[in-house]
Amino acid sequence: MIARRQSGVSVFQFWLIFSWVLIWFGINVYVGVEWIGQITYAQTNYGIYILGLVVAQLAVSGNQSSDGSAERRGLWMDSITRTNKLTLVLLTVLFAIVFATKDKGMSRVFLSTYLVSLWPTLLILNRFLPVFVSGFLFGKSQRFTTVLIGSPSKIKDCAAFVKDLPRSGFELAGIVAFNGSDEENSMIPVIGKLEDLDAILDEYSVDQVIVMESETSKKWFNEVFRICDQFGCHVMIFNFWQDYFDQPVHFTRHGIHTFFTLQDEPLQSPFNRIAKRFLDIMVSVPIVFGLLPFMCIWVMIMQSRQSPGPLFHIQYRSGFQKQRFKIFKFRSMHVQKDRSNEDKQATQSDDRVFSFGSFMRRRSVDEFPQFINVLRGDMSVVGPRPHLVKHDSKFADNIQTYRIRHFVKPGLTGLAQVNGFRGEVTDEKSIQNRIKMDIAYINSWSIGMDIDIIFRTISELLRPSDKAY
Repeated sequence: MIARRQSGVSVFQFWLIFSWVLIWFGINVYVGVEWIGQITYAQTNYGIYILGLVVAQLAVSGNQSSDGSAERRGLWMDSITRTNKLTLVLLTVLFAIVFATKDKGMSRVFLSTYLVSLWPTLLILNRFLPVFVSGFLFGKSQRFTTVLIGSPSKIKDCAAFVKDLPRSGFELAGIVAFNGSDEENSMIPVIGKLEDLDAILDEYSVDQVIVMESETSKKWFNEVFRICDQFGCHVMIFNFWQDYFDQPVHFTRHGIHTFFTLQDEPLQSPFNRIAKRFLDIMVSVPIVFGLLPFMCIWVMIMQSRQSPGPLFHIQYRSGFQKQRFKIFKFRSMHVQKDRSNEDKQATQSDDRVFSFGSFMRRRSVDEFPQFINVLRGDMSVVGPRPHLVKHDSKFADNIQTYRIRHFVKPGLTGLAQVNGFRGEVTDEKSIQNRIKMDIAYINSWSIGMDIDIIFRTISELLRPSDKAY
């Protein structure tokens, strides 16, 4: 029920923003023609630009944050991220139309003014629309009085979920705790004991009961369900299997049977794999055949001046289904006669890295030859970053879920990298954070997510983090 309500809010929010982008374009066109004289009605085919606005918004609509990034970044930062993503896609599509059609009637200044003026309005909408829409959709008649059954300590572990309940139209009355449960320091009031559940449901006119406790008997559950049925309450049960694993547990059906699985894996769908491969080809072809030859000449010249040797540094990495492949990188280090320390990670101010190599590593220029790997099918543009074979074995020995990242092709960039987990692995915690991001990507992949990560990577290239060296 909660998921469906939140999904409904997201749909309303999308269509309101969708409409506003078109309305704001119409307002700008009117001002540009009638007041400023930047453009004219006759000389420009506005229909194709409106179509571009529609396509751009549909392209990013599928990527709703499902990795907990909104909670981690905060509401304003999440709103800025969403706004930047949509604005960048709109900019790309609109100016692509201008250059493709060679439209002399459309002013570049007009399009720039439209996008710049659209940005703050989108930021405000992304920040406040969910609250406004929730308040509008879930009025008094649609609000459910809710109680949580479980120990306060258990419910405290699900603080983000509890905090988000009002946005879906659920008013939290309090906690129904077990006998002997610790009620001190509970942020949510404990309104009674489990043995008094029927009286509590009657007194508070409860509409929904959420069972949060897992360690209990079938008899206990049956009694709760009997009382809830008697009072006509909706019931939702916390997935207690989640307590036993370090990754999300997913629900699936096969015929009449129900299963739980640790991986959702959207990329098991052949259609999704084809869509992802199409995106890889669309991105890699112009770079490999258009940009990379010039980069090779530039890098070769700089290498010959600072560190003569081969253009590329080629290593074996572990890829899809743990298969090894040769990865291509521009050489950024001096040629090493002793290759025994080849698997040593680059550190800040590493004397093995020559000056231009340091620049390449900071700006990720050395990674561009990997678009050849993408075109060959060894890698994808977006996916878990491939590690050295020796590091693969080391990380797998220390982290139980490490090998899950081999369920998909490795990528040039990934969800972990755009969330700040890149560069040198300094401790076990840093690699654990990367694995969590990689698994979140595998379980929640969408073509919109890939596009979002690509745009966020471009932003990272323009303003590299301190971990890029």
